[in-house]
Amino acid sequence: MSPFKPIPGGAGWDVGAHAYPRAMSPGAPFDPPPDPAEVSLVVPEHELITGAHVYPNTAGTCGWVAASLLVRYWHARRPDLGLLPERYRAGTDLAPSPDFSLALQGGRRTSSWARPVSRRLAGLIAARSVPARASWRPLGLGIDAELRAGRPVILFGYLPKVGRPGHMAHAVLVYGRTAAGHYVAHYGYERARAVVLTRFLPGSTTRLRPL
Repeated sequence: MSPFKPIPGGAGWDVGAHAYPRAMSPGAPFDPPPDPAEVSLVVPEHELITGAHVYPNTAGTCGWVAASLLVRYWHARRPDLGLLPERYRAGTDLAPSPDFSLALQGGRRTSSWARPVSRRLAGLIAARSVPARASWRPLGLGIDAELRAGRPVILFGYLPKVGRPGHMAHAVLVYGRTAAGHYVAHYGYERARAVVLTRFLPGSTTRLRPL
């Protein structure tokens, strides 16, 4: 049985708080979401990712937006950890303001790739005294093992553009995989919460593991 729920009538895909139609329209996603029957693996409670508040994603901030989604996931799935600081909470979701992705970035322009993002997550973990570990790895090493263990992964690399041809340097939060072996990711945009990665060049990954 697919871990994703099809919308009655087969019109689209239930991603928690957001149900996307397959027909493209001004309010539709950039790309059609995966067919539920195609998805073979997904992290528990993936709707905590697809239904999360999304901060503005501009040049150089994609890794920090992905990191904010990752922290929100663990805050909502494991509230006992206390990972997300109180001022950035709206219940179990991210508060629209202040922008937690900018707080993770540290209030200054810093590189948005796996190593600095994992370091900032490690600093958050230490400051909050959370029993968890943040780390990074080159290329796409270990993504499948993390997904099988129920943990989303931030992927940095040369990834397909959404809504138009071509590729771009970008960071996304991977939380599932299709039967064909393609990853399902939140692209860090309001209308791109369930994108299937086909051809891409992995650069590095960041993961967060509660202990």
